[in-house]
Amino acid sequence: MTKLRDKAKYVKFSVGDMIIDLMIGSIGVLIRRHRRIDIVRDDVYVWEIIWSSESNKPYDVPNSRYMEEEGLKLSVVAGMYDWHRIECSILTLS
Repeated sequence: MTKLRDKAKYVKFSVGDMIIDLMIGSIGVLIRRHRRIDIVRDDVYVWEIIWSSESNKPYDVPNSRYMEEEGLKLSVVAGMYDWHRIECSILTLS
């Protein structure tokens, strides 16, 4: 578990990143990061995720709309989710 936590430190999510649940094939897009206060740990961050499924039926998607960031990072490094970073560039018009 220590090795997974060490690898998870290098995972830096951004709004717009896409994750794929490799077990069921659902695709999620990270839309917002929320800060929560926890009694045991000072700050906990939660990602709001919009999920889709192959059948396109909203009730078929078992994934949670909110996922705790550390757990999501561990799921990526453990191979449960495939993570795709969204590289954004700002265009300026002259």
